Amino acid sequence: LLNLFPLHLREQGLPAIRRLLANPLERQWIKSEVEYKVTDLGSYHDVMLAMVTNPAYRWLESKRLDEAARLLGRDPFDLLCDLVLSGSSTMIGFGMDEENLEKLLRYPYCAIASDGAALTDGERVGHPHPRNFGTFPRVLARYVRERRTITLQEAIRKMTSLPARILGVRGRGLIEPTYHADQ
Repeated sequence: LLNLFPLHLREQGLPAIRRLLANPLERQWIKSEVEYKVTDLGSYHDVMLAMVTNPAYRWLESKRLDEAARLLGRDPFDLLCDLVLSGSSTMIGFGMDEENLEKLLRYPYCAIASDGAALTDGERVGHPHPRNFGTFPRVLARYVRERRTITLQEAIRKMTSLPARILGVRGRGLIEPTYHADQ
């Protein structure tokens, strides 16, 4: 949820953000900045609560922020602040534009990767972001098979050799003698 706050506040750290949110005057000033950032996603409806550590709010996991606020009779920003003040929570933002994504996928040097975190069986993750498990299956199903945005060969290249090349990872991304996949 901290991603909804402006960078200059995030750089001060969570304790500073919590101090500011506890002050009604500061909170009002922060609201305009947060709501400006929320408009980049679309609205509070485009923010899903993925994991909530505070047991009192845990039932809100997988709900959109506007829906959760409505269920509690609260303003979405105030609920956001309460969640930040009461523990750590994660979110899923739904701000991607399908048309732009397809344009990017067609670009030959657009790699397909995920910044999803590694998760373990015993870890409580709430409602994990789809990128944790679904980035590559989604590309293959939606953009290769269904929409034919890119070919299977191009998708595989964008998921393997292209990211390895971009990141300078040697011995990965291709099936060739001495490469890791050939061992």
